[in-house]
Amino acid sequence: MKAYSLAPGWKIFIYLFGILIMGGGAAGFVYVFSEGNDSTAITLVSIFSGLAVIAGVWIILETYVGKVIHGEDFIRTETLFIKKELLFNQIKGYTVDEHYLRLIPDADGLKKLKIALSYNGTHELQGWVRKLSCIYF
Repeated sequence: MKAYSLAPGWKIFIYLFGILIMGGGAAGFVYVFSEGNDSTAITLVSIFSGLAVIAGVWIILETYVGKVIHGEDFIRTETLFIKKELLFNQIKGYTVDEHYLRLIPDADGLKKLKIALSYNGTHELQGWVRKLSCIYF
């Protein structure tokens, strides 16, 4: 079994972006508590600040947890809240564009797997899909 995560450059960029969003939200909270009055604008600033902090935490956790796992007879994508898996014999085809490798299932009830090409080792996955297409498709 082999796991692929985001490329280090992308991880650093996304972590910094998440920290900036959280910092902006925290600055909004500091502003709200330093003002001290009860206007509608202050309430809106506090709501948006809270949402920014939550979004920053979510972005960082999603980057940390997100991965693609290539097993002996399956491929799986894992994110913070969603896990999708396809067995090799359930894959009907694939497409590759400039940003994603998409694995298309053979049954209507199954969901497509969309793998960003910004993951480490996606060239290995593309080669694997080409070999798989010779066997199953």
